[in-house]
Amino acid sequence: MDDLKPFEMPLEGISLIEASAGTGKTWNITSLYLRMLLELELKVEQILVVTFTRAATEELRERIRGRVARALSCLASDDESCLGEDAELAHWLSGRDCRESDAAALRLALASMDSAAVFTIHSFCQRVLTDHAFDTDMAFDLSFLEDEEQLRLQAVEDFWRQWYAKDSIPPLVNRALLERWSDPRVLLESVKPRLADELRLLPEIEPTEQLIPELEKALERLERAHAEVKKAWQEEERALTDFLTGFDGLNRGSYQAHMVAEMLASARQLCSSEIPLLSPGQKLVRISTSGL
Repeated sequence: MDDLKPFEMPLEGISLIEASAGTGKTWNITSLYLRMLLELELKVEQILVVTFTRAATEELRERIRGRVARALSCLASDDESCLGEDAELAHWLSGRDCRESDAAALRLALASMDSAAVFTIHSFCQRVLTDHAFDTDMAFDLSFLEDEEQLRLQAVEDFWRQWYAKDSIPPLVNRALLERWSDPRVLLESVKPRLADELRLLPEIEPTEQLIPELEKALERLERAHAEVKKAWQEEERALTDFLTGFDGLNRGSYQAHMVAEMLASARQLCSSEIPLLSPGQKLVRISTSGL
């Protein structure tokens, strides 16, 4: 690997330059910029400088402007005074032997610096798409979106209104939806992990009206099961309570007194409800046949 010499390296082809923080990347960019202005006789609009952040583009533009002004000052003064400020630049300018034409080019560059093509990667891509809208088949009024969170939320809110707010959806289904996703932001958080995946375009789901009959059948089965649980509780509450509180064969690490009280409270809540609880919780599983 060779050391970088910005006033000697070729200006054609592709060069890979490795540099860590604080090693003079911006300084070397300004050196190459000056060479393109004077050696290649390019205008500032013809030199593209691309960086990562908007703040970096502003700093880079000012550093380029400052280096161009310094080069113009070197040409206007004697070489010895410039050597102390920027020796590399002074040696390069003194070896060119075209002081007047270089000064004219630098003055033009300074006057045109507001038109300098210094962009972030995204803004450069946006400019290319806008300038070549016909060739790229893109809209003329493209805008750069730094945060798409608001658009995602808007899409979820639209979905929320179309599904959650329908009068035709049975109340129990709406309750189930709200228990799982209490508002559009909660729903958005649950689907976010999938948004980074490569999504496939699937056929549209059936209209809500066509889904309602199946939902109603499922709800009828759920309500029948709920009625059976309530009947069994009325008949067996005392026996189950005595068993959970007094049977020595239960592991009291898993069935401590306060835990048993919570389990029984959950069962009473389920069996006193007019409609089935769709998420009764794990406490009830612990007093089911399989749990015991």
